[in-house]
Amino acid sequence: MMVSFVDKKELQNNRDLLSAHAQWEVNYWHQHASRVESNIREDLIGTGKDVKVTEIRVYNDQGAKMSSYLIGLAAKDGVFVLSVSPAKKEVDPLVKELVGSFKTCASKPGCRRSEAAGIGSQGAALNLRLTRMLRN
Repeated sequence: MMVSFVDKKELQNNRDLLSAHAQWEVNYWHQHASRVESNIREDLIGTGKDVKVTEIRVYNDQGAKMSSYLIGLAAKDGVFVLSVSPAKKEVDPLVKELVGSFKTCASKPGCRRSEAAGIGSQGAALNLRLTRMLRN
């Protein structure tokens, strides 16, 4: 699993950051692969409105395929992205559980102060939760 952050400036300040990020990824891979396929995996999202799961398949000239799930988590200044590979049926339950465990906070009641303090602490809180989840 890889975790990264894409600043909304990279996404041309699009109002729908999650869709803009998914398209941004597809555009990037079109420049570096011979063929790219993608689809939104709504069956893995659950009830979250600030998360999107995109399955992406990238092929080289020899037909070799790389697949991954790109889990976009909307933040104030961009999108946190978790990339889980390979994208296959056996991994679906893990991705669904991971996505279901996310709790985003923006100064909401019940959130710890560190979670609502800004993007830096959001990243730290996300990293801490992922570390705990991956250890268990």
